[in-house]
This record gives sequence, C-alpha cells and structure tokens, in this order.
Amino acid sequence: MQDGLFCFPVLMCSKIKNTIMIKEIDRRNFIKIIFGTVSTGALSGPISDLWPTKAKKRPEAEPFVFHLENGYIVDPDFDYEANWPTVRENRYNNLSTKEALEFFSDLIEAKDSWDHYEKEIGKPSEKWSEEEVTILEDYFKDELDEKEDPENFSFQASAENSEYSAGIQVLERLEGKAAKELGLYLVEGDHPGSSFCGVAFDGDLEGLNLELVRRGLNLSIEQSA
Repeated sequence: MQDGLFCFPVLMCSKIKNTIMIKEIDRRNFIKIIFGTVSTGALSGPISDLWPTKAKKRPEAEPFVFHLENGYIVDPDFDYEANWPTVRENRYNNLSTKEALEFFSDLIEAKDSWDHYEKEIGKPSEKWSEEEVTILEDYFKDELDEKEDPENFSFQASAENSEYSAGIQVLERLEGKAAKELGLYLVEGDHPGSSFCGVAFDGDLEGLNLELVRRGLNLSIEQSA
C-alpha cells in the first residue's frame, strides 16, 4: 500500500488530507467503511468527544446513511440486480465433498436421470472424490451461476440479499442488551408463511445514532421521507 493512500479492495478511492473520497462501493461490503473509517466531523464538533480514541486514528470518510422506513432499518441504495446471489454463492460454495455429491444428485434427479449424465461425464465411483466433484462443477457451471430462486433463501439469506441486510448487520454489532435498550429487535416472518427478516426500531432515533458513534461506527440512520 502506497504511503498516503488508504483503500479497501472493493473501493475506488483517494485520500486528501487523510480523508477518503468514495467513488464506488460494493454495498455488501459497507461494513469495511463503517468500521474502517471515522466521520469527517469526528475530530471537531459537538460529538467529537463521543468517538472512541482508537477510532479517531482512522482515515476520514463521510458516514454511511441508512433509512428508517416503515419501522425497519433499510439501505436506500441497495441494488437487487447487482447484489442478487447465484446458486453457487447461496447454496454451494461452503459444501463438503459429500454434501456436494448430494447437491448434484438432487440436481440431476430433478432434471433427468443419472443414465443421461453418465454418457456425458461417466459413471461416478462408489466413493466420490474431489476430482469427480470438480468434473460435475464444470459440467453444471451454468446451473451454479444462475441467479438463486428466493424460495431457497433462509430467513438470514432473505435479509442478507435485500435492503434489510443493513439492519441485520447493525444489530449484530450491538450487544443484545444495548440493542434492546435502543429499541432494535429482529423480526423473522412478519406474517404466517413469510420468509421476511429485518430489524425493526421503535426507540429514539437520535439516541441510536449517538450510540453508534460511541461504538465507533461511521454510520447515520435517518427517517425516510
């Protein structure tokens, strides 16, 4: 890293007088800005004394802004098209070799039968190897790289892949007692059969923002219009 330049892999940024000028950011990685920078007003102004001492040594950046909309914390700039995960990202990447076999077995049974695919990739051995799984990964590349069906999302995945992911990550950074005192709480399934997951808020918004500062989060939550 060059002297005088502080930059995260997901950012295009420059540094002027220790201030990060954000040009572009992957919304999934906003936490790197929130916890890796300090507000441009942290070193002076009415709330400067609230910032943790260590946080004041970070490069400066404008705070991230989330909205409070219909009682839920949301990211107003969340881009569904850009952030929607693939089947590979949502269900496949963290599978073991055995789990990958089960995944492909289900995929093949749903599409056709093993007889058809044996002609293309050969008959699998009784004990599958990583090499054979790699062959299947290559063969089913298009299926793995398709956009995921939201019906396959867990409550957590539903939140992570929506504008509500902002609230989930804020909640995770606050201790349970603090979150409760601030009026933040998790809602899973806002009606029977729903996979909705988000963080609701019914406390004092000004108090919440001050608490975020005390904990070193370069983040502001505003009431939506």
